[in-house]
Amino acid sequence: MKKEEFIKIRAWFLSYTRTFQGSDQLVNAHLGLKDRHAGRVAREMVELAADLNFSESDTILARAIGLLHDVGRYEQFKQYRTFNDAKSVDHSKLGVKVLDENRMLETLNPAEANIIRQSILFHGLLEIPENLNGRAAVFAKMVRDTDKVDIFRVVIERWREYKADPKNFKLQLDFPDLPGYSNQVIDELLNGRRINYQIMRTLNDSKLAQLGWVYDINFAATLKRMQQRKLFEQMAATLPQDETIEKVLRHLQSYMNNRLKNNENL
Repeated sequence: MKKEEFIKIRAWFLSYTRTFQGSDQLVNAHLGLKDRHAGRVAREMVELAADLNFSESDTILARAIGLLHDVGRYEQFKQYRTFNDAKSVDHSKLGVKVLDENRMLETLNPAEANIIRQSILFHGLLEIPENLNGRAAVFAKMVRDTDKVDIFRVVIERWREYKADPKNFKLQLDFPDLPGYSNQVIDELLNGRRINYQIMRTLNDSKLAQLGWVYDINFAATLKRMQQRKLFEQMAATLPQDETIEKVLRHLQSYMNNRLKNNENL
């Protein structure tokens, strides 16, 4: 991708997202969160591209994917007032639809336009389709990694805000803040499986599922960045402290350590 093509995409993105800001403070708070998330994921994509020794043009393409990956979230929240896909609409599919309706990818190299569509379409799935390969698979894996890294940071920050002043917390909780957790979630994690969101019942289930994302981190460089920022440890500290949780945390930490030791990509 050429630099001027990215500049055009960024200008459109900023203009498009501003149209959702208004007098509704709930919408403003949630979509403002997405504005900042998009910018950070774009920067994370650039850093990961450097780790992977990308060319300048592929680095620009990676940055564009990071910026656009959640573009469907805006219309989703406007219509349904939730980011929960199961209760509303698949935000990834909606994001591709938004780009196509605004004809944002028509002037790009067709191969790069297709990579952008596929990366957005598959970034939120439990797993990337097995038939996705080549450059498209690499970029899709990158945005899945960088999205998770920033979500970890956001969740940690939001959890601290919520615990400090739950009555004035302005964002929604997708699950009830109950003291327990689901045994099925524990079992899935101990058996090395990613968590299907449909089995989650509590806020602790959601946190455990996010920690289980380590099974879906594609690049050793991403795990190393998570380790350097102590994201896993900070997230783990928000969970109940008991023997079962400690067992899960040791299991996940051991998995990460083994991959880092072997510099292993998925």
